[in-house]
Amino acid sequence: MKISPLSEFLGGRLRSKTGKAIGGTGLIRLACMVVAFACSVLLARVQGVEQFGVYSYVIGLVSLIGLIPQYGLPSLVMRETARARQAAEWGLMKGLWRWSFHTCIKLCLLAVFLGVAVYYLWVSAQNGEISQGYLWGLILIPLVALARLRAAALRGLQYPVRSQLPENLLRPLFLAGFVLLFLLAGHSLSALSAIKFHLLAAAITFVLGTLILWRSKPEQLSGNEASYRNAGSWLAAIIPLGALGTLQMSSQQIDIIMIGSMLTPTETGVYKVFVSTATLIMLGLQIVSLVLGPRIAGYLEAGDQNAVQRNVTYAVLAGLLFAVPVSGLFLFGGRFLISAVYGQEFVQTYSAFQLLVLTQLINVAFGCTATLLNMARMEKSCLVWFGLATVVNIVGNYFLIPILGINGVAISTMISVIVWNLAYCLLGYKKLGINTSFLSLFGERKYL
Repeated sequence: MKISPLSEFLGGRLRSKTGKAIGGTGLIRLACMVVAFACSVLLARVQGVEQFGVYSYVIGLVSLIGLIPQYGLPSLVMRETARARQAAEWGLMKGLWRWSFHTCIKLCLLAVFLGVAVYYLWVSAQNGEISQGYLWGLILIPLVALARLRAAALRGLQYPVRSQLPENLLRPLFLAGFVLLFLLAGHSLSALSAIKFHLLAAAITFVLGTLILWRSKPEQLSGNEASYRNAGSWLAAIIPLGALGTLQMSSQQIDIIMIGSMLTPTETGVYKVFVSTATLIMLGLQIVSLVLGPRIAGYLEAGDQNAVQRNVTYAVLAGLLFAVPVSGLFLFGGRFLISAVYGQEFVQTYSAFQLLVLTQLINVAFGCTATLLNMARMEKSCLVWFGLATVVNIVGNYFLIPILGINGVAISTMISVIVWNLAYCLLGYKKLGINTSFLSLFGERKYL
């Protein structure tokens, strides 16, 4: 069968209403990543490596505790809101929103209680700026948890762009604005001040996001009584959804927390910059996967294996077309780029950055493995293998950090990424007959 080239493929059905909506979501995601990256650069440059390390450590620790009230709730709200909207079950949607809000509040109280316990048992023994910043950071827990719940409801209502605006775009913009005004007033930015500005930006965008949801909610909600008939199934569904989501989100903070605990704030700040920069290599694959993910789900439902294979092959091709030149630029010119953007003090232990660049290139070479398995409803298998990879990462960090410093963290990260990607890729091939990796570009079967 003759397959259209990549340009024709992406330019054809993406002109449809659904395609334009997905494309708009991709564009806003790109804008959010650029703004978040620029905000990270600003904070790193004006604080210096040590203060930025303290800030990153505190935010990472609070974010990890803040996973408790987010345990499976956003995924559940998004899915069940979409189902209720499709079936015009407005009372059920209202009941879902109220039930999830009350459940989230209870989990927030639990998380804050645990956070206070962590403070007295551990954080209070650290330097004053870390302990004070941590207490201020605890206020972020309910703000972030409820904001993500609201964003999930907006996605379920098929407002993906509106769901991303408050926290992903406006919050870093507000944070950057507050920092710039603070500097223009002649003050120097400490880690504690940055945490307070982060909290203020989160509070403002929380209010704005709530207004967006209020204006976006279906008019039919006001004329229906809340129904809680599915509350039992909602509670049961949180467990598998939350376990995978918690693992994925906590894995992003584990490295920073372990470095902050075992090394110095300076090394924490350096590694945070390395990770933020190397993650840009994934941008191409992330955007393409966002566009092609719904198509893959539709083709899986229809049993069209060839179309699924064609889409995942396009994804890995587009991802590599972006990742390979960017990786080359980072590998050979990264020292100059990091020094120019962040400052000379962030160039130390440069080999760790090179390892992270290679890790992200390997990640792209495996293709959209997670997207395929999630669209195929294989999240339980994903949970098992991602959990194993997380354990590998933690154990590797524990033994390698004392020996190799942040190079040890980069090595552990590379091994864990290979573990879960390889497992996902083999599962996709064994269970679905689909090869997501760059190897699908070669061989006897022609997908392009």
